[in-house]
Amino acid sequence: MGIKYREVARLLGMSPNTERHYRAILEAEGLLAGAVEDLPALDVLRDAVVRAEGASAPPQQTSSIERWRATIEGLFSDGLKPRAAFDRMRLDHPEFKGSYWAVKRMWRQYKKRQGIQPEDVAIPVETVAGEVAQVDFGYAGKFYDPQTGALRRTWVFVMVLCHSRHMVARLVFDQKIETWLRLHVEAFAEL
Repeated sequence: MGIKYREVARLLGMSPNTERHYRAILEAEGLLAGAVEDLPALDVLRDAVVRAEGASAPPQQTSSIERWRATIEGLFSDGLKPRAAFDRMRLDHPEFKGSYWAVKRMWRQYKKRQGIQPEDVAIPVETVAGEVAQVDFGYAGKFYDPQTGALRRTWVFVMVLCHSRHMVARLVFDQKIETWLRLHVEAFAEL
């Protein structure tokens, strides 16, 4: 064809060694003989390379937990995330020797095949200023209480104004109605 192999490799976006390997396969099949116009279609060339190399992925691209794929993907379809699926596999199958990272890679592939699900889509709450505030308590762990001198269960009170997304958060040691009302007053005073 008159084009050097390095230039062909550059045009195809592959290394010269890969181009040389593929060219050797195609020449052995007799697919590169003759004029450029007489070359077979790309599908024919691709099929020849796949036949010569085999359709399986190289060992470094095959997951170490491939034999467990059906079981692990069953756990994913039940709603388990990678860490929970990994822990479940270790508990239920003592012979399972896969790593957490292999399970996580499999989860990414699973999610990619599933595509976007309704629960993946966040719907913004559109409100007029001053119309809606969202409020909740959440457990924050144990913190030192200077009044009692001990560690106590601590809660975080959060108020978010929906329009501006301005947030106020406070740590408290109880969820009594008096505390709830006091926190509302403080939050509105700050906003």
